[in-house]
Amino acid sequence: MGTRTIIEINHDHLHALKWDLEWWENLLARLGGSHYNADLNLANEAGQSIDAGHGVRIIVQRWHDTAVTVKTAYAEVKL
Repeated sequence: MGTRTIIEINHDHLHALKWDLEWWENLLARLGGSHYNADLNLANEAGQSIDAGHGVRIIVQRWHDTAVTVKTAYAEVKL
């Protein structure tokens, strides 16, 4: 069983992040473990996300079999 993770990347930071492979490697390692789980669950209960730094926010992380609805100012998407 795997997890589904939705992240948001600020476009202003995207160009710099393309070259910071070590930062991406660390983020993926933390997402694969339990580094963000408790804080992300609390943030999601409050309708918020977690700032991972460098213009990246972790919106939600759920098991694949769990239905998730993400609402933005422009659209509502059910995954």
